Formats: sequence, C-alpha cells, structure tokens
Amino acid sequence: MIRLNFAVAFRNIRKSAFFTTVNILGLGIGLASCLVIFEFLQDQWSYDKFHKDYDNIYRVHHTSTGGDAVVTSATTFSAVADELKNGYSFTEATVRLHRVSASVVVEHEGNIFREQNIMGADSSFFDVFNFQFKYGSPELALKAPGSIVITKSLAEKYFGDKNPVGDKLILTGAYGYWGANGYQRRVGHTIGGVIEDLPINTHFDFDILVSFNLYPNLENELRNWGSSLYTYFRVQSGTEPVAMNKALGEIVEKYQPDEKITLNAQKAQEIYLTSNLVDEVGRNGSEKLNWLLAVVAFIILVVAGTNYVNFSTAQAIQLQKEVGIRKIFFANRRHLFQQLIIEALLLNLFAILFAFVLVISASSFIQEFTGFNIIERLQSVMFWLTTFGVLIASTLISGLYPAILFSKAQPKHVISNLGNKGVSQGGIRKSLLIMQFTISSLVIGFTVILYFQMQYMEKKELGINITNTLVINGPVVGRDRDSTYYAKLQNFKLEALAQSDLKSVVLANFIPGKEIRGDASGYVRRIGDPVETASSYYFTQIDYDFMNEFNFRLLAGRFFDESYGADGQALIINSQAARQLGFLTPESAIGQKIHWRRNRTPTIIGVVDDYHQHSLQRSYQPIVFEVRKIPDVFCYIKYEGNKDLAALETISGLWEDIFPGNPFSYFFLDDFYSRQYSQDLKFTKVFGLFTFMAILIASLGIIGLTYFTATKLVKEIGIRKTLGAGYWDVLVILGKGLGIYVVLASVISIPMIYLLSENWLINYAFRIDITWWLLVIPILLLALISFLVVLVQSVQSFKMNPISALRVN
Repeated sequence: MIRLNFAVAFRNIRKSAFFTTVNILGLGIGLASCLVIFEFLQDQWSYDKFHKDYDNIYRVHHTSTGGDAVVTSATTFSAVADELKNGYSFTEATVRLHRVSASVVVEHEGNIFREQNIMGADSSFFDVFNFQFKYGSPELALKAPGSIVITKSLAEKYFGDKNPVGDKLILTGAYGYWGANGYQRRVGHTIGGVIEDLPINTHFDFDILVSFNLYPNLENELRNWGSSLYTYFRVQSGTEPVAMNKALGEIVEKYQPDEKITLNAQKAQEIYLTSNLVDEVGRNGSEKLNWLLAVVAFIILVVAGTNYVNFSTAQAIQLQKEVGIRKIFFANRRHLFQQLIIEALLLNLFAILFAFVLVISASSFIQEFTGFNIIERLQSVMFWLTTFGVLIASTLISGLYPAILFSKAQPKHVISNLGNKGVSQGGIRKSLLIMQFTISSLVIGFTVILYFQMQYMEKKELGINITNTLVINGPVVGRDRDSTYYAKLQNFKLEALAQSDLKSVVLANFIPGKEIRGDASGYVRRIGDPVETASSYYFTQIDYDFMNEFNFRLLAGRFFDESYGADGQALIINSQAARQLGFLTPESAIGQKIHWRRNRTPTIIGVVDDYHQHSLQRSYQPIVFEVRKIPDVFCYIKYEGNKDLAALETISGLWEDIFPGNPFSYFFLDDFYSRQYSQDLKFTKVFGLFTFMAILIASLGIIGLTYFTATKLVKEIGIRKTLGAGYWDVLVILGKGLGIYVVLASVISIPMIYLLSENWLINYAFRIDITWWLLVIPILLLALISFLVVLVQSVQSFKMNPISALRVN
C-alpha cells in the first residue's frame, strides 16, 4: 500500500504541473527561510553554554538610587567576590574582571601596536570559565605575578607560529603600579598561556587577559577602583537565587550600609540576550528580537502551508471524485489519509531540496545580511535534526488538513459532484486567503515601522556636531616621564592646523557613543542639601576649545575660558544634571556650588543642552564637565570638508615624529557612533529580508489561485468575450473577491500592527510616532501586489481565443 500511495502521489504531482511548481517554489522559499532563521536562533541561544557547569555561573550587578535616578550597572565593588568566596558555603569559585576602556600600546621586539580588547582578571578566571588552550594550562596560566593570557590571533601577530609561553609583552597605558621610581606605566608581562580565539557565542571580548597577581597588595589596590569590577561566581548545583540575593544584601549592609544600592545575581548564560545594563562587557543581543524572528519563521511556514491547503481545496472536485471511487472499491479512511499525507511529504521533500539549493547559492548574501555563516552549519548534527523537524512541521501544516478533509468525504456526495455537500471548498479558501493577507499585512506593517525608526535614529540631531571628525587615541608611551608633553601636544596642534583642510584640534577623555568612564555616585548634591538627595552623575574632562568646536548649545552661563584663572575649580553641567540637582531653570544653576569628589565644592559656570552621548535607545544622562589643558586624552581633529586620506597620511607622519613609540591609531567619529545601531540595523535588514520572503510566498499563492479561477471560469470568459465583454470585464471577474479580502485583512491587521509596534517602540527612549499613513502603507502595498497579479492573469485570459475557451472540457 505504501508503494501504491507513492505511485499515486507521483501521478497526482505530475498531473498538476503548475500547482506543483508553485507549491515547490513557495514551500522551498519558506523552508529555506525557516532553516536560516532557526540556525541563527540556535547560535544566539547557545551563548556561554560551552562552559562547564554553565548553569551554575552567575554575575553580580548593582543598582544605585539617588533622587529620581536609578542606574543599574554590570559592575560592582571589589569586596563582593571575597565575601562570596569566604563567607558563603554555596560558592565554589569567584573571579573579578576589569575592562580597559582606552587603547593600550603593546610592544615586543620592535613590534608596536595599539590594542583595544584588554581585561584584567583574578588568577581564578579559568576556575570559573572554560576556554580552549593552545599553549599552556588553565591551572597555571594566570597564577604567576605579572602573567598574561593572549588569544591565538594576537600570538600570531607578535610571535608568528612559535609558542610564546614564557616570552614577554610590554604594556603601556593599563595596569601600571607604584614602584620605587614612582608610578610605572610601562610594565612587562610574562605570557602564561595562549587560548584559541574566543568563540563567537560568548559575551566576553578580549585579546589579552592580565592577571591581577601583578599587584603585591591586591585587595588594597582593587579597593581604590570603586565599582568598576565585574564579579562572577560559580555555585553548587541546586543553589536557589533567593539564597544568593540574600547573601548579596548582607554584603551591601556590611560594606556600604549608607549607600542606596542593591546587588543581584544574574545567570552568565543569559547575559548576552537578556542583559542591557550600563557598563556591559560588550554589545549584547536581544532575546525579544530572537523570539520575534522565531515568530517570523513560523509565519513564513504557515503562509507557505496555507498556499498548499488553498491549492488542494481549489482542486477539491477532481480529488473528491478520485476519493469517492477509491472508497467504493473498499479503500478505508486510513489508507486515503496515508496517501494524501505521502503526497504532501513528497512535495515538501522536493521543496526542501530546492531550499538547500537556495541556501547554498545565497550563503554569502545571507552572511552579509545576518553575519551568520550558514555553510558551516551543514556539518552539524543539530542542523540536520532541525531540517528534519522543519520538514515534519511543514508536512503537517500543509498536508494534515486536506488529508483529514478529503479522507472523510462521503462517496454519495463526491460521485454526484455535489461539492457543497462533500467538501466546503470556497469558505475554506476565503478564510485562509484572508488569514494570509492579514499575516502579510502585519509583517509588512511592522517592517515599515522598524525602517522608519532606524531612519529616525540615524538622522536625528544629536545635540553636538560629530561629522567630519577624526579621533586619534592619545599618546601613552613617554607621558609619565616627559616634562615637554604639553608642549608636544601644542606643537602637534599647530603643525596639524597648518594643513589647509583642517579646522581645529581639541582634546577630551571621552568619546560620544561610548560609556563615559567617570561615575560619581552617592555624594554629589547641592550645598545645603541632605546626603540622602545625592545621586549618580557621569563626569569627564575636556580642553578649553572642545565645546565650541563640537557646537554644544549653551543654555545659561558660559563655556570654559582660559582667560579665567579659576576655571580649573569650575564645572559645566548638562540640562539633565541641572534637573537632577534640583535647579528649576538653567539660569538658577549658574554660580551655585555642589559637593564634588567628596572634598571639593566647585562652582557651576555653565549649563549646556542635553545631547545624545549614546544611541536613542537610552535617555539623556546627567553629565558634569571639568576642564583640563591635557585631558587623559583623545585627540579630535575637525575637517573643513569630507574625509581626506592625503591629509590623514600627513597627520600620521606628524604624530609619529612628535610622539615616537606611540602608534597612530585613529577612527572617524560618525562611523564609531553608528556602531551603536549595528544590532538594530542588522535585525531590521534580517527582518526585512524574511518579510520579503513571506510576501513572495503569499504572492505565489495569489498567482496560483488567480490561475485556478481563470481556468475554472475559462468558458464563462469565452462566452462573455463572444458577447462583447472587454478587458476590464475580465479583470473584474478575476479580481472581484481579492478587494474584499484585502479590506477584511486590513480591519484585522491594522490594530495588530499598532499594538505590536507600540510594544516594540517602548524599548526606545526616543522614537517615532505611529501615524495613520504608516498603518496604511502595508494595506496599499498588499492591494498593489494583488492588483498586479490579477492584471497579468487578466491579460493572459483576455488574449485567449474564445473558440478555444469554449472547447475546454
């Protein structure tokens, strides 16, 4: 019977060549889309699950409250790790990490580079985390004083193919220490191990891991670093989160009872997708985005399956006759159901073969859009399990309903051709088509909202001018022992400005688009205000010309001015900081003093308008600016025109002449700032790509059903043409139902688009308003697609010879 069922299925597939082709195209595109999405999601959900006992690894984050401001950071103070390790039996291991926010000069035998991804760590790092070692051992790699672990790529960069364990790298600009000759910025570190490049599915991002063992009195050293340490710990299996958070509350009470902070534990494996705190180790993903993509995959599969159901019910009369005859000759319902499911399975098998061809052919395109290499997944067992699961799901979605419907049809109805008593085809097709239009309208509408939100974020004024700005990582080598350092900077400014296309050179110790390192919390308040009103503020240093050159908008007071000798004891704050300090207007803040750095009370001389230090997903931050002649330093060069590579070469030569030993490391500020939107832009592109796939599949369904309608009404169209009907009459005959379906789908989908978009846009502090015309766009697009399909089929039907049409059986 199985062999017979396969033979009948092949016969039916060959007999309906057009519908078979459209089905395979629709199902193939749908299956290809689902495979790509599911593999992408599997990769996203695998983050940090390669560590042993990953389910028992947690990170501590802290929340500080001051006034109306609540800030939750991924970092905390140093004592938390020691207390967890020594005071609570459920803790098996702890590790503290520190991220270097500036670039560092790294040297080895004449090779000098700037390196960005450097972290400090307790020697217990590899007791908690498992990364694969190429050279050295995890037990000893960070144990020796002054040891470091580097990645394979960095090892090849400095040492080629040789084993560098025991060799040294010299770091300048990070993890210095006080020695007999003062503060040592240039420190040699011994390589204790080399690990393979970090896998893509980890929230960590480092090339060099520096052991804290370089400090002889570690706890005293780390205590001075404030709340800048990432604290991870591994617990015994079965430890309840309630016990961990209770312990963290006791630690706060012991060390910082007067501070308004709370500590909480979060699973390390969940950080990448669910955590979006201040001071994250790296740029995280979004679990909400992933679930949305999973829904899109399901929608695509449903739309493709709906086409199959629609085509099957469209051919119901012919199929019912066959079913009725087979039942007369004693075929039972189980055999008929089996034959119809096998037919659906065969079509899905052909479709999945077509899907593989699509995926392999478009692999480079997919990687460009998603950043995900689908070809690498073809060797994975999980990929083939996913493929099998998608095949079964697609077969059931597309074939289950027709199989149930037709296998239970009664012979007395189907043989007499009483379709309305056998299988109710029209109502089913109409309902499925409305559902398909509704789904298509929903995904189109949401994609339109995403696109306009991305456009809004890219084009909105930031409040400062970052265009045509080159940023150079400031000199590190030689600054601690060079008394002419300031003179050299001034000389570099003058020499650079001699270039005709350069406008200005200014200095600061922060970068728009990156977390400001300075964080003052727990003591900043107006003079005379009680301590409990203190809140958190970000602070940074700039030179005298910085605000003028970046076009800060002054609301009250003045900018820093070198002719005022007392500006070194003054501050400029932004509007958000003024509000948080309790000033009703910017003018009322001028001349007022605040508690600052615990033992200082500087005067506010200016209030500037808020600007977007970060992406528009985040609200304005309260920022306090101090002035320095030489901030700890990023050097900003403003161009008069566009980016000029010739001038860049000149600036590079100047830099290397004036600051020998400091590699020329630069980036363009607008490009750097835009990196904050990389995840959102990638998701918008991916979502748009698969929305297009859903629309394409739905269009194939409209094409198939319009073709079926034209075939079914071929005699009617022939008779009408003989009686003088024109082209528009044929258009009305074929398309009269689609307009009603589009209207009904609009009534259902518009509220859904609005609610979904509102729920999504709540994640953005600055967002677009959902206006009526944004909701109309998907309806118009859907109507246009339907009209074009009917238009093409109408032209073909109208061109047919009426005599030939009347001869059709």
